Amino acid sequence: MDTFEELVSFASDGRITKKVIKVNGRPSTKKRHELTENAILSGAIVPRGVFGKNTQSNFVWDHWETKAEHQIGVIAYTAVGFNYPDGKTKYELKVTGRIFHDDSAGYLIRAESSSIGPPGYAFGEVRTETNFASVSLSDRALILPTTSIMTTKIGKRLYRGEYQFLNYRKYETDTAVRFEQER
Repeated sequence: MDTFEELVSFASDGRITKKVIKVNGRPSTKKRHELTENAILSGAIVPRGVFGKNTQSNFVWDHWETKAEHQIGVIAYTAVGFNYPDGKTKYELKVTGRIFHDDSAGYLIRAESSSIGPPGYAFGEVRTETNFASVSLSDRALILPTTSIMTTKIGKRLYRGEYQFLNYRKYETDTAVRFEQER
């Protein structure tokens, strides 16, 4: 099993840049690896498969759980998703999942999702579980993804990706332009 450390940056205009920092604990010299699935990134932040345009999402109350003396509300959902694995052919996906909300703390703690395509779809079931926690970023406490696991079945093979979201940082710069009178 290989491990990869990747730096992912989000720009305010929506661009995402990815750079592999280490492979198996050693600095990487390779220009590009396709490591982090865009589905993991978008699903961890705002899952388009649930909240996107034309998803036909349906949310229903599931149940209450108690964990470490916290009341956890569980909401189940169904939605219609779409994927173009070859870039041309559109497949409609059946999306199901659950959202776990810590009622005591007042924030999201986990999201689970499963996508199943129709016959002929390149992938079998794709399952994602993402955990969230309070993270300090620019002197603010934000609820952000901390770990995610994605399993994908392709033919008879099962692929599993484990992701950790670490070292959240906000980079910003201030610029001042001054004009002086010409002498």
